[in-house]
Amino acid sequence: MLPHSIGDSGERVYSAPDIASALDFVTRSLRQGRYQFFRGQENSNWLPCPSLARVPDESRDQVKDRLVHFIGYAREVSRVAGIQYSNDDIWAIAQHYGLPTNFLDLTTDPVVAAMFACPPDTAWGIENAAIHLYAQETIDVWCEVTRDLWHEGARRPEDPCLELLRIDVSNLWRLQAQRGLFLFNPFANFCEHFMPDRVVFPHPANGFVQQGYELYPKNKSLLEIQLDLFFDLESTEKTKKIMRAELPASFITPGYSDKLFGDTTPRFTAARAQLTEPWLEAEGQLHHELRSNASGISNLPLHTLPDTYFRPMWKFRRQELWPHESWFGKQALAWLTTPIEIFRPDLASAGDEIVLDLDEFRDALPCGPGAAVKVDASLERRTRDRDIRFSLRCTSLSASSDKETDATQTEFLRTVGLFADYLWAGLRRTPARTDLIVRCIHNLCACAALRLRSQGKWDECYGRRDMEHLKLEYAPLGGHSRTAKVLCADLAPAIRSDLADVVAMISPSGVPPQPAIAVHLQQMIYPQYLFDFDRFTEVFIARVLSYEAIIAAMMRRTPTGLAFNPRTVKIFGLS
Repeated sequence: MLPHSIGDSGERVYSAPDIASALDFVTRSLRQGRYQFFRGQENSNWLPCPSLARVPDESRDQVKDRLVHFIGYAREVSRVAGIQYSNDDIWAIAQHYGLPTNFLDLTTDPVVAAMFACPPDTAWGIENAAIHLYAQETIDVWCEVTRDLWHEGARRPEDPCLELLRIDVSNLWRLQAQRGLFLFNPFANFCEHFMPDRVVFPHPANGFVQQGYELYPKNKSLLEIQLDLFFDLESTEKTKKIMRAELPASFITPGYSDKLFGDTTPRFTAARAQLTEPWLEAEGQLHHELRSNASGISNLPLHTLPDTYFRPMWKFRRQELWPHESWFGKQALAWLTTPIEIFRPDLASAGDEIVLDLDEFRDALPCGPGAAVKVDASLERRTRDRDIRFSLRCTSLSASSDKETDATQTEFLRTVGLFADYLWAGLRRTPARTDLIVRCIHNLCACAALRLRSQGKWDECYGRRDMEHLKLEYAPLGGHSRTAKVLCADLAPAIRSDLADVVAMISPSGVPPQPAIAVHLQQMIYPQYLFDFDRFTEVFIARVLSYEAIIAAMMRRTPTGLAFNPRTVKIFGLS
């Protein structure tokens, strides 16, 4: 038994000489049934208060707005994915993504609590760490007492009260990995009266990490991938606002509406900046509805062709254009069903590593269609129940005398390999054919090999061949506007076969000749009206996603902007 003292609220405060003694004490207490739930904190002086109780009064409105946006996004992501979450589930998701709530994180595993108390990069190393100890019996007493004290006999059924919540949120792997549960605590001054027992100990020099544990798993469920997109969008929009506030007026003409920068795509921003025609407002509303999560992809006909700031080069033959039926067929609807998976820490084993030498991609130009796939053929035979780790190397690149250049190339290879992991992890649980996933990773490697081998050839392939490549923008679920480059020869076959029966191309005088696919994308940015879904899926996975990944690796961006679901792409056209 460790020595202890009595705290201000009557709680026991145990003192341990080190993390090993503290963890041994907590583990024995769990086996003996004295405590069942635990919480690790880096500083023993911190009160175990929910994050919402720590928000300053002046920031509460901002926090509320952020919560409303995130919860609405999470609900829509889950709805589109066919998962029904309860209110508690949604709040648990918000809590695990760092948004302030009235939930206090607990765990049933002492090791998890110890890892949270002693992360390797803590800024509180000179302070003592603590593991707070909660017993079911004590929580039951707190619940009963708070019902009497806080409401003084006038409690209404809808009033909040203290509650222990055991929530298993489908596809929230970080909650499952942490063996997590929550203490719902709506009382800001709770810790002034009630405190759990705790064990206090000095921080170990290098933190505490237990082999086999991942507090934030590298593997992510489809839900978590989509939730990551929210924060990527949030960061992008914040950057836009900062740029607008800080750039000199000589760069941004004063008087532009905020709508030019927030929640829209580059092409529509340009239209708003250049045009004032009456149709722009109606087009903006359609644009917003189709790319918003507030509704599914529309199945309504277009009675008028959507105007853009491009010159009209279409006319109706039949006066209306319906979405192509393939977007609502069995194959397309399968993309709206998300499998329910539990977290498995051994999802990728040593046998699931694939080593790829980019020298084998020397002649596999990503801008040339029809090239043989050089990714390990066994990838097509791998079970899609497991993740794969990709390790990339380029043996022909001898170590440079320039250490900085050598380090940059090494980091680039590591990042591309990581993004290959991410592509496989994101696509393996979808209805995508395995050969499509293999082609996507092949194109990623081909792009990386070309980039390493020759900056000039990269520019020739993806920078200056305007008539052969199309620079596209696309906005997947969540409204993220991204750009990619696709060969006309790759994208043109995805055009629906009956398009020519509905619209006719016209050629105004003075317009330089353009590929037909470029004209189509000038006039139509809603892909369900323009493309056959299955063929669009092939281009999107094999070409768009691989280009997005390689650009993210080059720009040292996070891969959270990648979208894996062509069914939820609502804006797709020339940028």
